[in-house]
Amino acid sequence: MRLDNHSSRILLTRSKYDNEALKKELDGLGVDSICWSAIRVKKEPVLNLKTLVPPDIVIFTSKPAVEYGLDSIRDMLSTEIYAIGKSTAKALTNQNIKKVIVPEVETSEGLLKLESLSDVKNKKILLVAGKGGRNLIQKELTSRGANMNKIAVYRRENNTISTEILQQIKHFSPTILLATSVDILKSTIKNIPL
Repeated sequence: MRLDNHSSRILLTRSKYDNEALKKELDGLGVDSICWSAIRVKKEPVLNLKTLVPPDIVIFTSKPAVEYGLDSIRDMLSTEIYAIGKSTAKALTNQNIKKVIVPEVETSEGLLKLESLSDVKNKKILLVAGKGGRNLIQKELTSRGANMNKIAVYRRENNTISTEILQQIKHFSPTILLATSVDILKSTIKNIPL
């Protein structure tokens, strides 16, 4: 798809983390955009960390996983730290975690294809993630013989839209809607008459 910088008006519906960076890039290209986060991220209480055995491997699934989970487990970080994507890795390096392994394909599937995660039998792996989700990483690494623990340090909730923001979006009259997940699309459809 080719953007016409003069007539394309994009409604960005991702999290505040992602909307801000993308809006800046689009502004630099001369593309008009407006932001509204269809999903909001809320911190989850992390309980019973004292019962966790220090892991051999720690995997962070997202920037919110780093923001809400790193301080809780910093004293048990292992030498093998993984991030699903570059932005999650950057969030870790911004917190003085220097060596982070990132797959070339920045997805759960890409992470699972890494050679270093192919033989994890009897390894203790801690997955730092959000509540819910696909559980693909946990299931697959368990099937490879890993001893998995997952801590859910945040949850995603549908956002609600204020009358003022809704009017701004209607006035902006977007020609393109960017929704990067089914949950984001559902929340957008629920809140914004398209």
